[in-house]
Amino acid sequence: MHSARRRPRRIISGGQTGVDRAALDAALSLGIEHGGWCPRGRRAEDGRIASRYRLRETQSSRYHVRTRANVLDADGTLILTRGPLTGGTGLTQRVAFEQARPCLVVDLDAEPLDPAAVHVWLAAHDIEAAMLGTSLGVDLGRGRSVPHGHTHHLRAINRVRRVGSIEESVRSGLISSGIMRACVLKPIPYVLCGSIRDDGPLPGVITDNVEGQDAMRRHVPGVGVAILCATTLHSVATGNILPATVKTFCVDSDADTVIKLTDRGTHQAVGIVTDVEFFLKELARQLSLA
Repeated sequence: MHSARRRPRRIISGGQTGVDRAALDAALSLGIEHGGWCPRGRRAEDGRIASRYRLRETQSSRYHVRTRANVLDADGTLILTRGPLTGGTGLTQRVAFEQARPCLVVDLDAEPLDPAAVHVWLAAHDIEAAMLGTSLGVDLGRGRSVPHGHTHHLRAINRVRRVGSIEESVRSGLISSGIMRACVLKPIPYVLCGSIRDDGPLPGVITDNVEGQDAMRRHVPGVGVAILCATTLHSVATGNILPATVKTFCVDSDADTVIKLTDRGTHQAVGIVTDVEFFLKELARQLSLA
């Protein structure tokens, strides 16, 4: 049974780069009222905040004044983070607690996710990189945010949606490089699972988790060796449906990733802590010599 979801009456944000700006863009796109406080002079890390965002200026140009005003004006505050709170996000939480205002902190690296719903993340990031040369708006060559980069992820997804499918995007030349292009051209089977909140979803995403897990399992028979590279949740999702007889290798630059895989039930996994790009290049070289 589907249940109705309440839309927020108003979205309040300080208009800084990243998730602050994305919240305002979402409000504009969905026709939701928005507002908030920003520093005097509409000061932001990337220059002056655009006039299309209906923000009021505080009398001070200092960021903490804006932060306090937004927390006090809001019915509740949502903080998205990766790891411990620092800087402005840490201040936001402290102000909320001091003023007894509702505050929810979501650590995107720690929150438990359904393993079957994570595979679409790889495809969306890979496609953004192929089309725009960025990952979540960060230039992959320079490692720096680009203007309006916070919109790149959805722009890439929407381009594929307009064409109709990942396969057609490859055939038309819209996706000219990357993992998904290689999967289509080889061809190598792949499964994308997720919910409506997960990266679009991209065309071809299975939004029913049970159906997604069944689709993944259909590719398991006959697998003798599994190499899981560079992503904790994808590795756990795949490892959990592999028979214990499958030789499994987890490759990541972070030792915690390979430990988590074995801790979550894939006891046969062998961890290799190294740079994944180096590993794959060396693997390809060795296979060509064999």
